[in-house]
Amino acid sequence: IGFARKAAFCMRLAATRHISQKNPNPDWQACYNLVLQSCSGFKLSLDPSEMLSNRQRGWPAIQIKIINELIAAANRMGNLALATRHMTFLLQTMFPHLTPAERKEAAVQLQKVAQQCEGAPVPLVLPSGIVIPPANLTNIPITKSFSLKNLQPHLQPQKIERIKEDHGPFLFTPINFGSLERKNKSRSKVDYLWVEGDVCEVSLQLVNPLPFELNVSNMRLLTSGIVFDPLPESITLPAESGPIAVTLAGTPKETGDLDILGFSTHTLGVKSNCRLKSMEGMPHPQYTVEVAPSLPKIDVATSLPQTAKFSSGENIVTSASVSLYGGESAECTITITNVGQVPIEMIDVSIKSALDVVSEAKVFKWSDENLKTQLPLQPGTSASLTLYLYADTNFVVPSKQTIAGFVKGNNSLGVNSGSRSLPSKLNPP
Repeated sequence: IGFARKAAFCMRLAATRHISQKNPNPDWQACYNLVLQSCSGFKLSLDPSEMLSNRQRGWPAIQIKIINELIAAANRMGNLALATRHMTFLLQTMFPHLTPAERKEAAVQLQKVAQQCEGAPVPLVLPSGIVIPPANLTNIPITKSFSLKNLQPHLQPQKIERIKEDHGPFLFTPINFGSLERKNKSRSKVDYLWVEGDVCEVSLQLVNPLPFELNVSNMRLLTSGIVFDPLPESITLPAESGPIAVTLAGTPKETGDLDILGFSTHTLGVKSNCRLKSMEGMPHPQYTVEVAPSLPKIDVATSLPQTAKFSSGENIVTSASVSLYGGESAECTITITNVGQVPIEMIDVSIKSALDVVSEAKVFKWSDENLKTQLPLQPGTSASLTLYLYADTNFVVPSKQTIAGFVKGNNSLGVNSGSRSLPSKLNPP
């Protein structure tokens, strides 16, 4: 049967002999090596991914004791980098098996040691040639959700529909060559686009499981594929609080597929790469989003005063108002500025209102030809459009029957009391 656990027990016993009080020359290096060799007998792997993939592996109480012995030996050896690594490993893999008091003690101890030797997610090579895998605090703080955010509605790429051309007859075959490819399409690929050069965002929900305030600094998105410039973010989480919303952002610098793998943090003095595949409750090990080429961006301003209350709507970026009486007209100058880095070759102007088509054509008028003569619009330049407004209203006197019914229903208001000052049908744009 191998007697692996019995051999591991003997190794631990031998390790204690090297640091016994009766030993005039304690050898902490030999003690550490023997305890390290005994790990396999207690089904303890120092690879966090292997431990997290099998929660039922070994005996947690014994494994926690072994890890604490490795930490103590590393501290007595003066190898603070090794001590920091084992403390990080303890919190990452054994956190569910620690009591609240043990969690706090381990976190405070890690924070103190990391002040002298910062932890980093890189392998450590021992003088014996043994490699200690990197450890990451993927559960401090705990990530409850991780979702990519679409661009703002007015910045989302819109595909221009082209007129289909008739190429004559075609041959039909029942063989679906692309069906297999569609079936194998990754579910982690989002169904919208990001744009090169635009700031893109990811939304997170974080929970602080520790009984003291937790500072999480230098949070950045982890990506692969095309070049991506992440923006650092910092947050302070109150003790035992959450979930708290955090937004991480960055800018794609190229076009193509961008893989979002997770995010990096600096917590308790340890730098960690928190990958989605290593976190519990994440629906996908990564997300893939397609990045479209840089698109034009415009800023819109009007000569009319802004509204007191900003109009609500996803696509509204500016708001103005005008009040006209029936039959009155006004002009509004709309200034369109190219605030992007790409020339604007086409501008499509349309009206959305509650009016019918005939009334709308009377109320709003502008010249598309005048706007087209100002294109293309180079970066930093502006084009202007004059919008003519007319307060269309009905001045025809109602029929006698309608007048009689109106007077009977409201004697306090004369029949011709307000025909000269009827409010227009024009709604504030």
